[in-house]
Amino acid sequence: MLYLTFRYYPEKRAAAHFLDALVAGNTNQAFHYGSLRRVTKIGDFLADWGPEGYYGPVKSYAIVKATARKGANGVI
Repeated sequence: MLYLTFRYYPEKRAAAHFLDALVAGNTNQAFHYGSLRRVTKIGDFLADWGPEGYYGPVKSYAIVKATARKGANGVI
């Protein structure tokens, strides 16, 4: 049972760090989490997550559920 409780803990923690930085308004720190800086440019990131971005500004969040499909290599 303990395994099921902490099964996706690393993924939830990474998402929480990312979103905490966005809530605090620190887009540079959020940009540097994970592999975002390898696949996108800061301008594109700010267009999505910045104060005037499509998803921003982020004021609060809740991680409700984490799951992975059978055979998948990622967590949703």
